[in-house]
Amino acid sequence: MIVEDGDGDIGLYDYTEEPYNLQFYFEKQNGELLQYSDRNTAPYDTIPPFEYPYYCTNYSIEKSDTFYVEKNINHYNIFIDFYVKRNNDFELINFETIASPHCGITNNGRIWEVKNNPLGPEIIEYPMGAHSLPVIFKGDSVKLVVQIQDRAFNKSNIEETFTFIVGDLEIRSK
Repeated sequence: MIVEDGDGDIGLYDYTEEPYNLQFYFEKQNGELLQYSDRNTAPYDTIPPFEYPYYCTNYSIEKSDTFYVEKNINHYNIFIDFYVKRNNDFELINFETIASPHCGITNNGRIWEVKNNPLGPEIIEYPMGAHSLPVIFKGDSVKLVVQIQDRAFNKSNIEETFTFIVGDLEIRSK
């Protein structure tokens, strides 16, 4: 699979501040962070309840409380969509909203900063946590669709893997 970046500014290293932060918090009119418990008072009574699928994507449970958040897609720079073949069509599986113990988890991730290679293109390996895939999709035909994004938010071409059978994958751990 070959994805290309035109100007070589691929990779995020220690980018945790805006615009690369993980999520955005919302503030109430008094400047405090919007908490789930604020849902009982106007004008915050319109935020979604802490139930599926919202608890997978719109809440951050922290030591002091549960906060209403919006995930920042620019926290990631590699985007991986997972498709499984169902009735001769490929269906997108959104792991972030699957009702399971793993909801809220994404296949998207970060490629660390890549130094330009004057001799040619870089080969980037991106390990994915796939230990539960053989249990969930054993024997299913799947494919991945991949795109990368540089630090200026330019997106690469979109590439698709070959179709493979889950269970035929080699799972390595370091």
